[in-house]
Amino acid sequence: RAIARKNVEAGWALAAARGGTFWLAGLAEDGFAAELDRLVGASGIPVLVVAALLATGAGLTAVLVAAHGSDLGPPAKLFVLAGLMAASYRMTGWVSTRLHTPVWQTDAAILAAALVLLEPVGVVVAITSGVLVGCVLDRRSLAAVVGMVSNSFAMSATATTIVYGLAGDA
Repeated sequence: RAIARKNVEAGWALAAARGGTFWLAGLAEDGFAAELDRLVGASGIPVLVVAALLATGAGLTAVLVAAHGSDLGPPAKLFVLAGLMAASYRMTGWVSTRLHTPVWQTDAAILAAALVLLEPVGVVVAITSGVLVGCVLDRRSLAAVVGMVSNSFAMSATATTIVYGLAGDA
């Protein structure tokens, strides 16, 4: 759904002009696989998708566990933040499809709250599990669920590693 809104075609053109690689944050959502396949085929540049995202998330989470242990933080806060993330994904899908309008998720705000309220690994668990539940509740396709969860896994692990690394705690 976001191919036109996020101007994916211009992103590929920029990556091709610079000799770069385009990092696609997920697979095509429902009904847009043909359009994405057309763009990927026409781009002529390397496109990295789910495997790279999963590897990034897993590697950085392993670093966080090694540096900080596997404690997630207070269970009530973890469940509330995961629930907010799920609600964000569910409501965004519902509103955008029914009202035919772009809607922005509250990922950054929920991630910031998780970074303050949870242990490092708890941040990754809350964000990733919330996205998973929200996508399932929104009845997204398996490809969309895998893509969005992989993206959120890599994003939350990267942000958490950076924050704790810059704070001198990693």
